[in-house]
Amino acid sequence: MKNLFFVFFLLISSACLSQDCTIVQINAYWNESNTRRDLERVAGYEYILAYLEDQPKSVKEKVFSVPSVLIYKDGALVKSYQAGIDLKLSVPFRDIQDYIYLLKNS
Repeated sequence: MKNLFFVFFLLISSACLSQDCTIVQINAYWNESNTRRDLERVAGYEYILAYLEDQPKSVKEKVFSVPSVLIYKDGALVKSYQAGIDLKLSVPFRDIQDYIYLLKNS
């Protein structure tokens, strides 16, 4: 379990440090139908999809809603979006893309 936790954070850390912008989407297998597939098309960042069930307890305790989208710039969390009671992300694709462009140009 410690190895899984270490690998998860190593993956995120290396992705965050090697790219200006990184998007991490955390969802659950039981909510797979609500995974945002369009996020793979956002230009100018690295995209990571992680499943809550595969994460250690310490990560699970910090996620309150799935799916969640976390945006990192230079390794720091700068924006997050969480699903509502319907377990879907209501933020439009264009809003996320525009936010990434804003980050890359700031």
